[in-house]
Amino acid sequence: MAKKHNDLNYKDRIKIETLRNEKRSVSYIAKEIGVCRQTIYNELRRGEYMHNCGYYDQKRYSADRGQAAHQQAQKAKGRNLKIGNDIAFAYYIEDLIVNYKYSPAAALAEARKAGYQTSICTTTLYRYINAGLFITLTIDHLTFKRCKRKHRRTVRRIAHPKLPSIEDRPKEINDRSELGHWEMDLIISGNKGRAALLVLVERMKKYQIIRKIPDKSSVIVLAELRKLRRKYAIKSITTDNGSEFLAYEEIKKMGIDVYYCHSYAAWEKGQVEKHNQMIRRWLPKGTNLDKVPKSKIKFIEQWMNNYPRKSLNWNTPAAA
Repeated sequence: MAKKHNDLNYKDRIKIETLRNEKRSVSYIAKEIGVCRQTIYNELRRGEYMHNCGYYDQKRYSADRGQAAHQQAQKAKGRNLKIGNDIAFAYYIEDLIVNYKYSPAAALAEARKAGYQTSICTTTLYRYINAGLFITLTIDHLTFKRCKRKHRRTVRRIAHPKLPSIEDRPKEINDRSELGHWEMDLIISGNKGRAALLVLVERMKKYQIIRKIPDKSSVIVLAELRKLRRKYAIKSITTDNGSEFLAYEEIKKMGIDVYYCHSYAAWEKGQVEKHNQMIRRWLPKGTNLDKVPKSKIKFIEQWMNNYPRKSLNWNTPAAA
C-alpha cells in the first residue's frame, strides 16, 4: 500500500532531497519512496527554499524544512483535525479563497449555504492555512490580512467650512435605517495612469457601483454622477473633501445631499474604504487603470454585489 503524506519520515525526506539534487524526476522519486506523485509534489512545496547560486537563485528542496513543516502541521492539528476527511469541503473552501478571493469567514459561510456538514470556525481555518494543511491555499493568498489600527488625529477640521459636514448628517443616514444613502470615493491609477474608479456604496444594503472614468477631474465626476442619478436612487452622498468632490452646488442641483468628512478622517466613510480594500484583491495598488478593460471593472462590481457579508447575515448585497 502506498504511503500517505503524513507517513513520510525524516529518512524519506533525506532520500527525496538526495534524489532531487540528482535531478531525478518526480515520478522516479515517488516510485522509490513508495508514494503517489502528488505526495512528492506536496512535499517539495513544503520544503522548498531559494538557494543562492551566485548569479541567480534556484528553487531547491530541504529535508529539514520539510520535516519542520510537517512537525508544525502536526502540532497545529492537535488530536484530530476538525476538517476530518471531508475532502470535498476542503477543496470547496480552497477554491473560493484561491480563485474567487473570498475571505476565510465568507468562504465558510458559503460552505454552510452549500450544504456542507463539516463546521469549523474562522480561527481554526486560519490556523489550518498557517500550518500548510491545504494543497494550494497558503497564507500568501490572504491578501486581505487584518491591518493594525492607525492612530487617529484628535484635531479634525473641514478644508472648506461652508460645506455641509458629516456632523450634520441626519439620523436615518447614521443608523442605516433608510435606503438611498451612499458613500463615495475614488481609486486612483498607478504607474502614471490617468484613469480612476468612481466607487459608490449604499450604506444600508452594501450595494456597490464602480465606474471607470478617464481622469479624476470634478467635471468628469459630475458627468458620471448625472448618469448614475438617472439609474439609481441616490438621496445623499458622504465623501471626503478632495477637489474632485467639491462641486457641491452642482451635486445639489441633481437632488442629492452631500456630507463631507473631516480632513484626515477616512474612517468616517469606512464602508467605502473597506470596499476599496476588497477591490484591491483584483486590482492591487500600482495597477495602471488605463489598461484595465471596462469588462473587468464590470466583473469586479458583480463580484462585490454577490459577495456574502456578515452584516447582512451572510446574504449578498444583490439579494438583500
